[in-house]
Amino acid sequence: MYVMMGAKRLKKKKTTSKKRDSNPVWNEAFSFSIPSRIINRVSILFMIKHHSERGRERLLGKLLLGASAADEALDHWNAMQATNKAVARWHEVHQGKK
Repeated sequence: MYVMMGAKRLKKKKTTSKKRDSNPVWNEAFSFSIPSRIINRVSILFMIKHHSERGRERLLGKLLLGASAADEALDHWNAMQATNKAVARWHEVHQGKK
């Protein structure tokens, strides 16, 4: 996942890898320190990738939350900003190319 401002990547974090799992589940918490003066201009880009044993990487899907998001993703972002508590929601991941 990346914290983005426009097309610029500001910060990056990775989840653990799930090897040989055809139905992986991640339940990890991440926090980013984002200055309040830019919170309305940043987004978080989640990318789900498959790494083959041959070293090839394939993008399975992605999700954007934040200032550049739309619809449910933007609603989720606004809900997270309105509280100091975790706001969990399911999102449909959009398929994409690398």
